[in-house]
Amino acid sequence: MPHTHELETLGSFVDTAETQRTFQHTRALQDYVDNHPQIAEHTLALTEEIRQKLLLYMGNADQQTQEKLQEELNELRRHLENLSSKPHILHRLLCEEIELSFLFLRHTDTIYARHYANLSSLALRRMDTAQIRFLRALKTLANLQKLPQFLNVNLGTQQIAMTS
Repeated sequence: MPHTHELETLGSFVDTAETQRTFQHTRALQDYVDNHPQIAEHTLALTEEIRQKLLLYMGNADQQTQEKLQEELNELRRHLENLSSKPHILHRLLCEEIELSFLFLRHTDTIYARHYANLSSLALRRMDTAQIRFLRALKTLANLQKLPQFLNVNLGTQQIAMTS
């Protein structure tokens, strides 16, 4: 489990990357996460627990339905993994967020289907929020894919950044 100071440092990188939205800040966040794999492992363990609970609820405790939903998730994962020829931990975490967001979106659809006659405005807002979360995760991954990979080369006293 990450220590409090690691979480604070990660939080500051995330806040800066979200507010400033520059390549340098996104790269700094990516480098930090790449150098602290325990953060990713902890996050992935939490998302796996949430995923299993959502599958159980959406499948209405029916094993066959849960397996169908799991296969949909596996297909989504295969597509997301094929987007990057050199996946890194930030890419992996974003793929997990997309999968979880997809499940939340499907979860709200399930609630709608089961309780369509008694939906509250809160349930409708949850549906909107799930869709927004899913679309933001997709957009973030698309933006990450657009970032060029830089290689710094030192030539004497001059440093040159080259894209790869």
